[in-house]
Amino acid sequence: MKKVLVWSPVFLLSFLFATPFAHAQAPKQMPLTFGPGQTSKTVQGKLVGRQMADHLIKMKAGQTLSLDFSAKNLSAGYLIYAPNTETAMATSDISGNKATCMMPIDGPVRLRVFINRAAGRRGESTNYSFNAKISGKPLPALSGGKDALVPGTPYHATAEVPFEHYLYKDIKKAKAGVIRRGTGGTATLEFTFKDQKRRVLFVKGKAVASDAPVDVITTKSGDTIVIRVGFDETYRVNQALLYGG
Repeated sequence: MKKVLVWSPVFLLSFLFATPFAHAQAPKQMPLTFGPGQTSKTVQGKLVGRQMADHLIKMKAGQTLSLDFSAKNLSAGYLIYAPNTETAMATSDISGNKATCMMPIDGPVRLRVFINRAAGRRGESTNYSFNAKISGKPLPALSGGKDALVPGTPYHATAEVPFEHYLYKDIKKAKAGVIRRGTGGTATLEFTFKDQKRRVLFVKGKAVASDAPVDVITTKSGDTIVIRVGFDETYRVNQALLYGG
């Protein structure tokens, strides 16, 4: 799992949701594709002022993105977003020039390159380059023939689960859905609270990845799996949701 500095909950949340490029130009959408048998690619680009670039990489749950980034201007940086989320799972401010992220779900990963707000206002520019490497075997979802789907959803089962959040103390339940990817507790658990989502990938009952920028810690209490995401989020899930049966 990813390691981060131990910050206070309020500071961490303010960092995650404060954008270094508020009011910047809409990012250029730049699909990054790999040729047959290719697992890594080096990309070069240039940004001027408030420009941003979103490099889109199609990935599967269980695959790992390894990034090696460099830029001429120290005011430039990157963020890595798991599919369908607005909270970065890795940033240049925390990870430096190298980051490694395992994906908890299928979809297009966004690698956003930007110049910070102050430098962008001054009209600064930068050349940048990065090498993106994909490794690991995908963990495909079980077909409906092997594990029936809840009609109209990608989930094999759904539930409401006890939920605690550092800020949203009035919310006591989160919606949960499971995408099973094998037997023995290999699955993605997806939680929804307010308008936010959290996805955690389990392999053989062990949490190995999430779309959060902080560690996920799990413990068991009887038939309940307690999932803690950093300081802020706690979910309590009956193990039957993860394992089936």
